[in-house]
Amino acid sequence: MMTRHDPWNNMLRTTLACFGACVGGADVITVRPFDTALGRPDALARRVARNTPALLLEESHLAAVLDPAGGSWLHEALTEQVAAAAWTVFNQTEAAGGLAAGLADGSVAERVEVSRQRRTAALASGAESIVGVTVFPLAEEKLLDRPAAPEPPGGGLPRIRWEQEYESAQVTP
Repeated sequence: MMTRHDPWNNMLRTTLACFGACVGGADVITVRPFDTALGRPDALARRVARNTPALLLEESHLAAVLDPAGGSWLHEALTEQVAAAAWTVFNQTEAAGGLAAGLADGSVAERVEVSRQRRTAALASGAESIVGVTVFPLAEEKLLDRPAAPEPPGGGLPRIRWEQEYESAQVTP
């Protein structure tokens, strides 16, 4: 959900994600800095990320509402569908020998790639969009300069940013 172009919009994205986690009942929430897609976050981005949950808790009083999503049948039904689909994938992974076996034989990476291709096609066709990247990009924008982020220790699955393909296709000044 983090984009390199117009990263200031990422503050809105992370705030909404944090809000969703709050009202969804998350016990622990980590907000990523808005400039993460550009590399190593700077002090301002880290400060905003650190303060976002505090702002929602202290100034929006989210903790004072007993059940902010109560009565939301639509969200409960969608959550149930997602949970059922996730449980199916979990059981398939376990039946095939577990996550370690799936990483070793490439089946997990293959499933991730199939999902990535499906989402990339939806973005390319316009069936899905990313504001500021696939719609309403700011062509004159000067990108923030950040050092590259270090690779995760131990390797693992590749980092995927849905925006990457579209950002590289855009011409920047």
